[in-house]
Amino acid sequence: MTKTTEATAIIAALRGGLVPSRGLEHFATGLSALQGAVNQELDFVASGQGLSKWLRGEYGAGKTFAARYLCARARARGFATAEVQISINDTPLHRLETVYRRLMERLETAADGAGALRAVVEGWLFQTGEEVTRLRGLTEDDPGFAAATEERLKDKLSELSKRNGAFAQVLRRYHQALHEGDLATAQGLLAWLAGQPFTDRSVLKKAELRGAVDGQAALAFLAGVLQLLRQSGFEGLVVVLDEVETIQRMNAQTREKSLNALRQLMDMLAKEELPGLYLIVTGTRDFYEGYKGLRGARSEEHT
Repeated sequence: MTKTTEATAIIAALRGGLVPSRGLEHFATGLSALQGAVNQELDFVASGQGLSKWLRGEYGAGKTFAARYLCARARARGFATAEVQISINDTPLHRLETVYRRLMERLETAADGAGALRAVVEGWLFQTGEEVTRLRGLTEDDPGFAAATEERLKDKLSELSKRNGAFAQVLRRYHQALHEGDLATAQGLLAWLAGQPFTDRSVLKKAELRGAVDGQAALAFLAGVLQLLRQSGFEGLVVVLDEVETIQRMNAQTREKSLNALRQLMDMLAKEELPGLYLIVTGTRDFYEGYKGLRGARSEEHT
């Protein structure tokens, strides 16, 4: 993108009352203290830990701008990022399978831009082949290269297989489909891995899979993505859950389910089950202090 094109895109976004997707560093002010604190926390996450950052501000205070700017800075230092805007209909917080799907759709890296899941997976597979060449002295032209690569894949996925067999199985089947030139199956498997709900049954049958990634499995699949990113040389993953105050407009039952989704994420971070995740949550003061937000959740815990 040229400077002129970037400037035009920035102006167009600002005229529409939107946060630009690129070029925030050109007019970001007042964020140096926040950036310094986040840099220290990203160092901690890069060491294999999980952490959360909660940003509070009123409507129009710049929460989305700050979160997007932090994501851009994180990508520059080797993190993947994903911004998920919470909404009542499109991406409700209590439906973790939908949140996971949006996260995969918006996965972004410095090298590959947005929609980077395929590039990450194929980069991971390429790196696996390079390891076979380095460790076994085999090249793609050698008869045993494919079998040696499959063996190496099993080794790299052994830990993941214990916790999330379906995730590891899809990666192996994806590799096999690419090797066999079956691009339709490979594409279907990648879509299933990304949480897309409608995958051709023939694809699922070939991979010995059933159903779709549901809410119970979504966080386990997120853990799988984190491991994939770390094995691919990324420092970790920054995930933004933006405008979580939206849950205050939901009925009591749905609101409680949404707060429970946040509890699940915090519990997994506390138990070190999401290493490499830096979770940024943005919300208004009412969300943090009101009875339809976190204060209400705390009150329920003590009743």
